[in-house]
Amino acid sequence: MEKIYRIIAPLSYRNNFAAYSAIFRIYLCFHIIKKIFLAWGSISLINGDIINQHLNLPWLFNYLTGIMINGAPLIYYAGILVAFLYLFGIGRFYTAIVFHILCRLLIDMNFMYSNGGDNILLFVSFYMIFVNSYDHFSLNPGTGRNNALRYFVSNLGVYAIMIQLCIIYFVSALHKIHSDVWFNGVATYYIMNLEMYKSP
Repeated sequence: MEKIYRIIAPLSYRNNFAAYSAIFRIYLCFHIIKKIFLAWGSISLINGDIINQHLNLPWLFNYLTGIMINGAPLIYYAGILVAFLYLFGIGRFYTAIVFHILCRLLIDMNFMYSNGGDNILLFVSFYMIFVNSYDHFSLNPGTGRNNALRYFVSNLGVYAIMIQLCIIYFVSALHKIHSDVWFNGVATYYIMNLEMYKSP
């Protein structure tokens, strides 16, 4: 029991990854804004019927993803707004939850050209709900409001992100080691001939 306590106790003392998690939060915000602007050029691929057939979400979400303003879905505008709120640490935990939900909706809306990186984004944005990334680069740092449980949950969330990424890339590397198409260049040829990479 004492060995377990020695392993767990340091996680409860302080936010070990405060600066790194804040930088990562900023990166996620810019990444989702970039995804929205790239998707903006593909609005012609999206219409209400395709969205409603693909998304298996409550009717309210289907309705919100179908609303268009100036030829773009309302969810794009909401995504940019929430990304900026999350970027500056406004709303903290609540904004992180909404950010994760919007990531899910945006990826489902653009399912025709989503990829494995989008799946990683969903996992990471979920884990970031539990990470205290607001001690740095935030409009409301909120020092003094942390306790041992918050430190523990935050540190555990960062470790979950690191473990998830290590598992993903390790399993991917194992599959590519045993795949002939990666050794003879055929896989790269097929990837570069996808429509999303060929088109301007």
